[in-house]
Amino acid sequence: MTRRGAWRRLLRLGRPDPAADIDAEIESHLALQIDDLMAEGWSREAARDEALRRFGDRGRAEREVLAVHARREATMRRTEYLRGLAHDLRLALRHLRRRPAFTLIAILVIALGIGAGSAVFAVVDAALLRPLPFARADEVVCLWDQQDEQTGLPLSFPEFRDWERDGDTFLAALAAIDGAGVRLKTETGWDLVEAARLAGDPRGVFGVDPLIGRWFTPEEMKTQARVVLLDEKMWRERFGASSDVIGTQLPLGQGSFTIVGVLPSRAKLFRGPAGANVSLWLIKNEGPTTDRGLHFLGVVGRLRPGVTFEQAQAATRVVADRLKASKVTEHGMGIQRARDALIGDTRPVLGVLAVAALFVLLIVCANLASLFASKFLERGRELAVRVALGAGRGRLVRLVVTESLVVGLAGGAVGLVLAQAMIEVTRAAARRAGALAPSSSADARVVAFTLATSLAVGVAFGLLAALRATRVDPAAALKDGERGTTGGRGGARRRKLLVAFQIAVSFVLVAGAGLLLRSLAHMLGEDPGFDPHGVLAARILLADQRFEDDAPKRAFLVELDRRLAALPGVTAASAATELPLDGGDTNGSFAIVGREEPGRPDLQSKKRVVGPGYFAAMGIPVLAGRAFRDGDRDGAPDVVIISEALRRAHWPNEDPVGKRVRFSWGPGDVEEIVGVVGDVRHDGLNRPVDGIMYRPMAQFPMRGLQVVIRTKTDPDALIAPLRGAVAALDPGVAMFDVRTMDRIVSVSTAAQRTLLLLIGGFAAIALILAAMGVYGTIALVVVQRTREIGLRLAVGAQRGDILRLVLGEAAWMLVAGLVAGACVALAASRALAELLYGVSAADPLTFVAAGALLVAVGLGATALPARRAARMDPLAALRSE
Repeated sequence: MTRRGAWRRLLRLGRPDPAADIDAEIESHLALQIDDLMAEGWSREAARDEALRRFGDRGRAEREVLAVHARREATMRRTEYLRGLAHDLRLALRHLRRRPAFTLIAILVIALGIGAGSAVFAVVDAALLRPLPFARADEVVCLWDQQDEQTGLPLSFPEFRDWERDGDTFLAALAAIDGAGVRLKTETGWDLVEAARLAGDPRGVFGVDPLIGRWFTPEEMKTQARVVLLDEKMWRERFGASSDVIGTQLPLGQGSFTIVGVLPSRAKLFRGPAGANVSLWLIKNEGPTTDRGLHFLGVVGRLRPGVTFEQAQAATRVVADRLKASKVTEHGMGIQRARDALIGDTRPVLGVLAVAALFVLLIVCANLASLFASKFLERGRELAVRVALGAGRGRLVRLVVTESLVVGLAGGAVGLVLAQAMIEVTRAAARRAGALAPSSSADARVVAFTLATSLAVGVAFGLLAALRATRVDPAAALKDGERGTTGGRGGARRRKLLVAFQIAVSFVLVAGAGLLLRSLAHMLGEDPGFDPHGVLAARILLADQRFEDDAPKRAFLVELDRRLAALPGVTAASAATELPLDGGDTNGSFAIVGREEPGRPDLQSKKRVVGPGYFAAMGIPVLAGRAFRDGDRDGAPDVVIISEALRRAHWPNEDPVGKRVRFSWGPGDVEEIVGVVGDVRHDGLNRPVDGIMYRPMAQFPMRGLQVVIRTKTDPDALIAPLRGAVAALDPGVAMFDVRTMDRIVSVSTAAQRTLLLLIGGFAAIALILAAMGVYGTIALVVVQRTREIGLRLAVGAQRGDILRLVLGEAAWMLVAGLVAGACVALAASRALAELLYGVSAADPLTFVAAGALLVAVGLGATALPARRAARMDPLAALRSE
């Protein structure tokens, strides 16, 4: 028999005690070896010598025997631990089942905190933490036009070609993206879908392979072939994800295009938040877009391997200076990391949401630590009996923490369900992060975060409660009988400090919500510069080839104005390229005739092309001169109308009517100013007023435009007549996105209102938890001081005295919490400064109101236990002791 077999036989004899005599075990093992060898025909002496040879030296034998015992003991300890854990789990479930009200409240509290935290994490993770879904995403950058102090502007096509040629020292690939609507023919008619048009080397920049098919070839890009790539969503919804779609013809308004591939939806990230609806990818047709002053392209590049972002920044300055020196352009170039470009100005919003969610979690931990401490202090007799029977402190801590973990995990599961509903609201507040935000379905990272947070919260408040509850004096606890233990003055002080902490954090959230509320009120109180009530708007796209020339466009627009003005109840109707607060924008340079100086930079202005009835339809007042009229058409002198902001900036002490400017966009050389109109807030109610220059639609007709109708009746009632008028005029013209101007104004403030909703929701949760903390602590104080209150009442104390006594217990918690909260809020409110409008981050009225609200909530939570104490029967109180 081998030595391994001898050991197995030895182990089969029984379960050796680690404390047994090693010598006896070794001798027993040797005897077994000798017997086995003698059975094989060996003599006793030879068998003994062979057994000793196989057995080896005594020290090694001792170590092997001890190792066997150690492994057995480890296995036994693990088994015992798992049995104990299962036992603790059963006990925890039993205790929680006996107190369903406490269990449900605790689970709901955790669910609210973790649900809010998980929803915020989902958006923050997608926008800031998760790698971008592209190969070597750190190499992807966005490039912008820079004009004087303005940056982040789109490029013109000639500028893109300049950078495509001169940027190869640090750029491996460069691509331009332009968005536009195209008409798609279906079985029921024409649909309008969003398309992105590409130029340059998009495949090299994107680093994304098509799901099926291929990219555009360089030859197709050069010849601007009629080929199209489908977006993944459109491929699945319209074509059933069939691979047979490759090579088929797709009928668009410009003709039939051959489908060559399907791009995954993540490619739409480069279109930013507006790219969510991109359905088609086409090749950009340069056509008439060679005007260097026409800026409309988003440009994305990929750095060469080994080139850092800082090196690329320096290289852009060198190339921009070289282009300026060659008199090709006067504009500079800005470069930005792709993630920063996609997030835009959302980073402060994400930071505020993350801090607010963290504060709610802190309040949850403090509240539950207090609740569980009180709960386990009530179980003082039970814990004392366990200690008296020999249970160690570690065993009791494990029992308490197991119970808290069960509640934490149950609350986390419910919180994950709540997070599903909150993710959409959270990403709506972070509108610019919408391109990176997750879907409403929580992914593995969000589930992992929820699980980790649930465990952390469960351990945190459970461990804190356990360390206090397990400091049990068995003799004192058993002597007190069923009354358990109160935790002493130290425990009461700690519970009050936890409540003060909750009040402080609640003050920060309430003050933040108040600042956002006042900011929104100031924003909504601003005059937008136009009257949105009773106005209906719709987009129109003249996409057919027959509208390539200006004459058909002018004829269509004149007849459209006539038909719309004839609709019942319509008082004014017109068309415009962009509407206020609708997200679109076009700006550029101009010069004032007579003030041109060599080397002087061009002046900047927003630019709008509008019809003759636009100012009447929008309710924009004409302050000087006149509005556009039917005579401002092709062949007549070129004219413009400026806004009051432009007049203040460039003609502060003179009448600009009759002055002339050189307009850098579109046909015409010199335009005469014929009127001044009121300022309009185009970019947002919380954004400063910019100067605007208007051109008449008849002199510069556009394909993509919006119609506006002012009516004396309900504007929604005009939707059907509007569609009918456009269809009767030209059935092939696509009209879409019909909505009222009131709706446009509402949507423009949606991000601020959603952020207020979220912070206000967090503040409401904090107030509820703080009220629960105050109530629970004061109620426990009343129970602990029952004998004292009874004695006071017995010797003549009035009910008012008892009320003051109980309210005094709550007063110092409120005062301490409010003072600490005000200090923290003053520092934290600076983070909100970028999100506020018309109100200071340290607005005293908001802080006073937040403090008053918390005092009211705290006193309200104290009222019930104080009333109970004041109505206490002295004899019953003394008998209870």
